[in-house]
Amino acid sequence: MKQARYIWAFNITRRCNLSCSYCYYRDLPEEGEMDIDTAFRAVEFAVKNTPRNSKADIGFFGREPLLRFDLIKQIVSSAEKKYRISFSLNTNGTLLNPEILTFLEKNSVKISISIDGIRTTHDANRPAKSPGSSYDMLAGSIEKIIDFKPPIYARMTVSNENAASFFENAVHIFNLGFKKMGFAFDLTNPGWDKEAFEALHKSMNRFSQWYADEIISGHDISVPSFDSLARGRKVPEEGLFCGAATSLFSIDYDGSIYPCWRFAGDPSWKMGDIFNGFRVPPENHQFNRISQKELRVCTACTHRSYCGRCAWASLKLRGAACAISEVQCVTSKISIEAGLKACEKIICARAPIFLKRLAKMTAIQDGADGFLLTDGKDVFKLPEEELEKYRKG
Repeated sequence: MKQARYIWAFNITRRCNLSCSYCYYRDLPEEGEMDIDTAFRAVEFAVKNTPRNSKADIGFFGREPLLRFDLIKQIVSSAEKKYRISFSLNTNGTLLNPEILTFLEKNSVKISISIDGIRTTHDANRPAKSPGSSYDMLAGSIEKIIDFKPPIYARMTVSNENAASFFENAVHIFNLGFKKMGFAFDLTNPGWDKEAFEALHKSMNRFSQWYADEIISGHDISVPSFDSLARGRKVPEEGLFCGAATSLFSIDYDGSIYPCWRFAGDPSWKMGDIFNGFRVPPENHQFNRISQKELRVCTACTHRSYCGRCAWASLKLRGAACAISEVQCVTSKISIEAGLKACEKIICARAPIFLKRLAKMTAIQDGADGFLLTDGKDVFKLPEEELEKYRKG
């Protein structure tokens, strides 16, 4: 059985060398550094509060965590000698160099890099504070980044302003040599409207077809949010899909604990601190009492079993963690539909890469034109109610 992960996001610095338009911390001052004593206490707290049958993953966050590479080195070098834990890093990639990459690779630190596509899109979303292009700052290390093991995960943020160029930006990232790409939406941007949604729908569907064709032709690339749909991804009956306040926590530079990194710095969402523990046991946190059945507005939606709602965005946009805003709803539907189209096309082609990725599963005939996936024990089927309307299109 695959070991469950507990993610502990360490916000080790509030400084950054970029001024991203959608930064979660854009309203907070760039002040605050985690010291070494707090870091070691945070590691001990994370390990102690991770269940025995799970594995602790310490992720380095901040605004830009590589501004504190000195602290990262100390944490990794010390902690891996004492504990069985894994490490990850979320970075804008502009500070990566041979020394840093060598250390991270030697210690099996997984890396996620924020890159928003072509140069114009990336620089518009993620301008550098110093003169020059943030895309060029990152591109200078692309060859070394691409060769990193394990493969680096590219993360693209999509705003209303670049919704129409989703296809161009996503394909560009894969053409740079990245093997795995994820995407998220700038949900709190007020500029989303019908025109932006239509542009996103058209561009993402185009990418969906491209992605399926690439997999079928033998190109080993991955969009995890698409791929997971083939198994019939399900949100929990209670709690949040992302695991915030359940198996995902953030420890701020001063030792304060929050449900996830997006809430860091907001005292109203502080869950306690690493010195005194949780104020309230995580299982009693309000996020873990959210019942999906209570979301009546979603009752008739065929996407509800796939939709990963963001509590932080809901609170920002609607004032309640369980409320659903239009931009969350529409962007989720568009991405789920695009992902399902890609999955169906890949499965019907019995693409070996895709079947191997899904635990060496095989496709078997289901009636005249449908397919099931089986791993020898369980059978998975893309839900008919999801696919019927897309087959017609």
